[in-house]
Amino acid sequence: MITRINIFDYSDACRFLTDAYADLREQNPKVSYRYLQKKAGYSPKSNHYWQVAAGRVPLSRRAAARFAKALGLVGDASSYLLLLAEFAQAKTDEERSLLARKITRLRRRQIHQDKSQIPHDYYAEWYLPALREVVNLSDFREDAAWIGRRLVPRLSAKQVKDGLAKLEQLGFLQRDENGRLQQVEALIGSVNNRRDPDALSRLAVRNFHRHMIGLAGQSLDNQTQDQRLVTGITASVSLDQLERLHSLALEMLAKAQEIIQEDEPVDVVARLNVQLFQLVRPEPANSIPKPKDHHKRG
Repeated sequence: MITRINIFDYSDACRFLTDAYADLREQNPKVSYRYLQKKAGYSPKSNHYWQVAAGRVPLSRRAAARFAKALGLVGDASSYLLLLAEFAQAKTDEERSLLARKITRLRRRQIHQDKSQIPHDYYAEWYLPALREVVNLSDFREDAAWIGRRLVPRLSAKQVKDGLAKLEQLGFLQRDENGRLQQVEALIGSVNNRRDPDALSRLAVRNFHRHMIGLAGQSLDNQTQDQRLVTGITASVSLDQLERLHSLALEMLAKAQEIIQEDEPVDVVARLNVQLFQLVRPEPANSIPKPKDHHKRG
């Protein structure tokens, strides 16, 4: 027996192992965790498979190789499970980015059109969201050199051509009856729903934010005060106030989206960044010493 679940539909090893076990049980109700343990070369009394699938313990590369064999995964499918295990164990986003590229290459060899990959591919290059907005410029023309010169920082003509083609392929741009590029949707997602369950997409978004924050820093040198706004507040606040500031930032972004959607000629493409982060961490509640009662009587 081998699982019928397609591992290339997954970016989380635990979810795959859970669904693969359920699939085997559907094929044969007599299948048990002990059965898989034995096939993987573990003691039947061990519960390692269940612990990994439930997220109780991490999936090592060695265990991934054993479970791949137990589930009948061979070739790219086996290599893919090992990469997912390494991705989950990676300590830095630099390591994860390297592994994500390997995972993406294997996935693309197996799946021609993978919808779960779209968010990752969209944020993988910082300039794709910018190119998506460029087509709204009132003086837009589909000239790769012209577009490349308008962007800050500049792009090569090849980057522009490849980027526009990628946006069409991913379904973010389309051509109207006159062949002119236009956005498929005015906005992507909502301010209050920016969480992606896919680990690869979350990584791509983090890397995208890093690059955009870097461009904001560069704007201090290459743009005038009239062209950019870089400001902030450092303050000591309660956890309740911190939560209210978080909500206020989301409300401000929601209002910004309303302004963006107003029907006016488009002159520039801009990026609005909002960052709220802690400079001093709060102490865990159980580590804060209790105040002494100086008025206690015997």
